Amino acid sequence: MAWPTWSLLVGALAVDHRHLIGDRWPLAGSPKETVKAWLSEILRQQPFWALLGVVLGFLLGEGSRLIREWWRLKRLRVALEQELRSIQTQIPQKIDVINQMRESASQRRILPGLSVAIADTIYRNHDVKLYPRLTLLERNCLHVIYERLAIADKVLSTFEQDVRTAISEGLINDPFVAYHERLGELLESYDVVQTLIRSYLARNPIDVFEVGAAETCRTL
Repeated sequence: MAWPTWSLLVGALAVDHRHLIGDRWPLAGSPKETVKAWLSEILRQQPFWALLGVVLGFLLGEGSRLIREWWRLKRLRVALEQELRSIQTQIPQKIDVINQMRESASQRRILPGLSVAIADTIYRNHDVKLYPRLTLLERNCLHVIYERLAIADKVLSTFEQDVRTAISEGLINDPFVAYHERLGELLESYDVVQTLIRSYLARNPIDVFEVGAAETCRTL
């Protein structure tokens, strides 16, 4: 930075802090020497160092807080990705259960769909905290992933009761055919979820709602 600019800066500082250095304005033969004299005078004042200590303390405290918050959100994001990988290992088990249920339905028998629920602890408990760190496409992608999984778990958990109710109350002409088709839709839904998870983990989330938030986004 050129000396004339420094001269204006320090001169403004000196005027603004006249109460610190009083009326002792050292003058010198050149702007450079005058600036040095003013700096020397300001640095000798105790209030200047007290003010500097307050400013530095604030910056260090705020900086430390921001770093901790950044690190916490980063860990949450990593935990979410690990949860999605865990879901990837669960889906084949769900598909196997559904295939067995469809086989039973085709034989006009009822096989309960109770199974271990899909892991969603990180997403359900920390989605509000994570959202500021996610793009619009990532948020939409995660929303569809977890909502489809929740619907599938609900259908499977109530499958036996729903079929028995449909039979006893005559709500559907042929419940076994209807629920066989419904289970087929769940298989398709799991295929979609697997595709979405892969896209999210690859940092290339599918634009599920076609919002066009990025030129390079993909659509389902």
